[in-house]
Amino acid sequence: MIRTFQALRDVDPGFTDPEQIQTLHLSISEATVPEFARVIRTQNEICDRLSAIAGVESVAFSSRSLPLIASGPSGPFSLEDKPGGAPVEIEFRYTSPNLLRTLGTRLVAGRDFQWTDHYGTRQVVIASETLARREWGSPAAAIGKRMRRSERSRWLEVVGVAGDIRHSGLDQPAPDTVYLTSNETLAPYMSRDAYFFIRSERVGTAGFIDEIQRAIWSVNGSVPLGRVQTMGEVYRRSTARTSLTLVLLSITGAMALALGLVGIYGVISYMFTQRTREIGVRMALGARNAALKRMLLSQVLLAVVVGVALGLAGAALLTRLMESLLFGVGALDVKTYVTVSAILVITAALAAYLPARRVTRIDPMQALRAE
Repeated sequence: MIRTFQALRDVDPGFTDPEQIQTLHLSISEATVPEFARVIRTQNEICDRLSAIAGVESVAFSSRSLPLIASGPSGPFSLEDKPGGAPVEIEFRYTSPNLLRTLGTRLVAGRDFQWTDHYGTRQVVIASETLARREWGSPAAAIGKRMRRSERSRWLEVVGVAGDIRHSGLDQPAPDTVYLTSNETLAPYMSRDAYFFIRSERVGTAGFIDEIQRAIWSVNGSVPLGRVQTMGEVYRRSTARTSLTLVLLSITGAMALALGLVGIYGVISYMFTQRTREIGVRMALGARNAALKRMLLSQVLLAVVVGVALGLAGAALLTRLMESLLFGVGALDVKTYVTVSAILVITAALAAYLPARRVTRIDPMQALRAE
């Protein structure tokens, strides 16, 4: 579980500096803004007002859900340069310009969206890097390629390629994704809900949310703010289950290790006490303390090694039950097994050393008189 937690922390989620990204959910109801074309312009104006707040670097919005929360809708897309080929199942999201900049996601090739893409008749998309490499060989080769949902749909031209974002969670691979504009011609497929992203070093400071709220209400006072949180909080929640499991297993593992060491120490102390006369005889016959310690420790470690071997066999069977909790490491991870085995042998040796040292310091004559 420690290795799993480390592996999750090393995963690139597709965005940077999550503590500097404020997110919130806005829903523009039909009662407030009946025409969908006006919804797009309202979202555009909200972005402009939020960008004008002091300290705000960039603002953008996206449909459906936040990264790491859940996958979005998907559908089959046909590729123009592969006629007759099977449609590709691709996840799609409607986004505004500057989403990549706001999230800190790499623009691998091409360009980002512009607001003219949202209001014009030309349909453009941004593809994810994995999708571009698999279907066209490289991100650069994807630029200018076209795709569409059905034979009656318009062709969508790829104008950019973005770095992969793990929409479904850190432990899930980044899905093949295309980002669409909130174009007026796509109104039947669009949602009036959107997640806004605000990048600023002021995130988390006093009064920042109040300024955001005033900026939004200056555009439309009927739009409520919902699900206000930072991407840092989203990121921590994505690792919460692994972190909690790690803590619980660490506590129980530490208790088991402590009990084991106390048990080993007690058993060995009693065993060595029972052998006091034997040790006295050996010392009287000239046995050295160092040789006696090595003999006693080797006998103890032999039993410990046998116990560790049995424990490894049991672990190999039982850890398969927790494979669903693991990420980036297998249930039979050699590095983990070797490391833990070494720790157990070393700690057991330390637990045995003190009784061995005490019993070999006894006076031989006193040991020979012992019952």
